Amino acid sequence: MDYNELTQEQYNELIKRLVKITESLHARSQDVGDDRATIGYGYTFNRSNNVEIWERSGIELTRGERELLQRIDEAPAADRTRLGLTFPRTLDAAQADRLLEASIPEYEAPVNALDMPMSREKAAAVSVVYNRGVGSYNRNMEPFRDAVEAGDRAEAWFELRYNSWGSHAPSEAGLRKRRYMEGQLFGLYDDPANVDAAEARDVYRSFQLHRDRIVRDERNWGESIDGRNEGRNMIDQANRDFSNITADYGEVQTIREALAPARDALLTDLRREHPDLADRLTNESFEAGAIYLDPGRNTATVAVNAEHAATLDARRTRNGAEVSSNDLLIGEGGDDTLRGARGDDILIGGAGRDRLEGGQGRDTYVVGDGDTVLDSDKVGEVRWGGRVLSGGVRNEGDPENTYRSADGLYTYQLQGTDLRITDQAGATVTVKEFESGNLGITLGANPGGGTREVLGGGVPANDAPVTAPGERSTGQRSEAAPEHPMYREALGQVESLYERHGKQVGNEELQRTAMGVAVDACRARMTGIDHLVFSRDAQHGGPDLNGNLIAVQGRLDDPGHRVSATALQEAARTPVAESQRRLERVGQEQLSQDRALALAQEQQTLGARRLG
Repeated sequence: MDYNELTQEQYNELIKRLVKITESLHARSQDVGDDRATIGYGYTFNRSNNVEIWERSGIELTRGERELLQRIDEAPAADRTRLGLTFPRTLDAAQADRLLEASIPEYEAPVNALDMPMSREKAAAVSVVYNRGVGSYNRNMEPFRDAVEAGDRAEAWFELRYNSWGSHAPSEAGLRKRRYMEGQLFGLYDDPANVDAAEARDVYRSFQLHRDRIVRDERNWGESIDGRNEGRNMIDQANRDFSNITADYGEVQTIREALAPARDALLTDLRREHPDLADRLTNESFEAGAIYLDPGRNTATVAVNAEHAATLDARRTRNGAEVSSNDLLIGEGGDDTLRGARGDDILIGGAGRDRLEGGQGRDTYVVGDGDTVLDSDKVGEVRWGGRVLSGGVRNEGDPENTYRSADGLYTYQLQGTDLRITDQAGATVTVKEFESGNLGITLGANPGGGTREVLGGGVPANDAPVTAPGERSTGQRSEAAPEHPMYREALGQVESLYERHGKQVGNEELQRTAMGVAVDACRARMTGIDHLVFSRDAQHGGPDLNGNLIAVQGRLDDPGHRVSATALQEAARTPVAESQRRLERVGQEQLSQDRALALAQEQQTLGARRLG
């Protein structure tokens, strides 16, 4: 941990400002609601060295005042509040200031044991100790001390912001407000403007380790992880009431704002690791709270273990309904289980034999040796070694249910309802509950002794399928989005569907949604849309007007029809220009795949003729 160091003068001034703005001035001894006798800036008589501190302050005492302080020092703890409330002195601001300066060393002493330099971080810690008391700090804040001693800034920040407010329920709101400010002063980063990948991972490990607690506390006292105000917003109140501090050291951030520098640094690193996904791993693609990273441990009391097996579950509900969002789940070492939710998620297994499970939406699975994929709606793609797994063909002489990719890098073998994929090195990936066409993986048929690729639903590649309304042909040219025939067809289907269900949206949202449907339909190698329906609400069974849009080419009762699914909310907020770029990329990728397949088939045919 690199501290934000201060001069002695800056440090002393900051400590005094922190105490004064949070404690307020009490001219006479009184009970402020915590069953203690308090005077000045939060000074309590509930201690055994009152005489020493008052003498150190230089405040002149009468004989009676000094004798009373001595009696308090010698009294049992249970009697000190009663005696302290009888202290007759009235303090002015200057005297309260001197008493504060004399008492600060009492609260610095336990923090000094952590070898923290004079810094913003130390000032924040001393402020907490001043508020909680030395005894409570020693009894209850061991996790904070452990984190500081380990140099784990993210864990120390978590402990200050969420786990050190205390236990006096009537004062919880005010204490939460104060801890928000002190946590902001301590800081989640050494320098939020210069966060590297290692620090970003540390932050997300801590966030994942305490995700449930953080989500609950922010929902009750701050701003929820998805930007909603559901409880008392003590962040706003902290920025208002402690502006004397936040004006110089930064306003208290929401959890989404606090995580943003880590998100940006992590995504930058992931784009380097996965250049084939760079266009999807942008800072705009994921909310800061929608990233799930293997924490590397089950408790903060142990070191991060590279072989830790994590279970990351992105599923969330609100009012009994599953929340839709685009999530990023990242396993590292160990045999992890990653569960995506509703939305277009990216699941990166990392090392180990991982299980990757996707919900509704177009999910992307980044897999490695030993991984297993299970997708609920069969829409999305599997990537291995930077390549999209698109399937293969079965040639004469190949074993039954065995298919090979056009480039020869992958072998696909059907084993019951599972698809086992093997690379040239013998590494394997399994797709559960597979049918040809699922996740963009299509397997070839061998009708009449020939070989050609068969797309989802048994339709040969480059052949225009016969559909209910008539025949269509995609062609090879990439057209401007508003003129693209699939877009025009999708727009008409969306307008008709919305009208039938009374769903009203603006023209711009309608166009964005239609463009999203067009992209997914083309990606599924559909050449037209004969039906468009809402996905079903899992709870009520009726149409989910905010779920997925299911496009179908062909008759609904035809097992050979083609299907695509579009996450409605994601499509509605994606600019038309961005979807247009995706549509063009889909066309280019499919053209390249078709050419590679045709070349491979031509080479196989020539080889067979030579052998003949």
